[in-house]
Amino acid sequence: MRADPVAIANLINGLGWENNKTNRKKLHHYLEEGRRWKGICGSFDGLLCLIPPNREDGESLQISGRVCRELSGKGIELFHSLLTANEFVQPMCRAGKTFQASIWSDAEVPEFKWEAEDPREISRLSMKELAPFMEKFSVITENEYSPEKYDWPKPDRWLWDWPQHPMWVPSSDRQCDLCNREKCNCIATCLPENKPRITYERGKGQGVRVNGSTYVKGQILEEYRGEVVPLETYHDGWSMEFIRPDLDDEPVAQIYSREMGNWVRKVNHSCNPSAKFCVMKISGWWRQMLIAIQDIPHNGEITASCGRNFLKGQGKECFCEVCNSTR
Repeated sequence: MRADPVAIANLINGLGWENNKTNRKKLHHYLEEGRRWKGICGSFDGLLCLIPPNREDGESLQISGRVCRELSGKGIELFHSLLTANEFVQPMCRAGKTFQASIWSDAEVPEFKWEAEDPREISRLSMKELAPFMEKFSVITENEYSPEKYDWPKPDRWLWDWPQHPMWVPSSDRQCDLCNREKCNCIATCLPENKPRITYERGKGQGVRVNGSTYVKGQILEEYRGEVVPLETYHDGWSMEFIRPDLDDEPVAQIYSREMGNWVRKVNHSCNPSAKFCVMKISGWWRQMLIAIQDIPHNGEITASCGRNFLKGQGKECFCEVCNSTR
């Protein structure tokens, strides 16, 4: 069955190609390949991006794109039966589907929960234990607060009704350190347009680097977000103590970013940091903000001092430039 010429012309125009015989032939080839791969993947949506690529160095793999592409008929049926028998495949396919969706929509590549874990620990897990880590990490635009989830001891210096959101700003107080309005959108407008990128830092794991224009000294970079929980709830290195400047810097909660958060959770500790954490009132809430303390150029790493005992509490060493130079 031949494709509708009008549909073909629309596809070519949508791709920005010139509508000629060569490009029509190329498109038909792509469509044929797409139908072949659709048959190979079958009902396993998300499988395509999990199939290993062909090796250019001549080294053979048991499974590769070339091997899978040559499957047909009974071979595809056997392939699907093997996939069905493996309990690990469905969680992997869900992760693959999420990744594919980000490509189709030209969106930012999502983060998955396994990326925040120690690879040595992940490798020891059974397939059943590993399945929850295949889920997409929850990126949030506001801190998560569930008062019914925890017992909340009242802070010693708290002056208002309790329980209450620990980051709440009384209506009688100034609502924003950046403007004099009662309601504002400074939390969005104060942030840089160019978002940083997540990187792999040798010896440290993941980190964050500037992507584009220089972040200048004193610039607000982003808010540290996560789940707001009572003090001493977590001790796994993913929580940050939240203090209230209006209560003589009394700690009132933790911000826990292992299960949900944003890119700030990836900022590495350094004894000679390029940024610092600072509690500010912005747009009606007390917030834990990350601020540049020096100019950070394109591709410069964003680091912050997390305190002397931050790494010791996790049983880790500091691999910042300052500490490495003394080894």
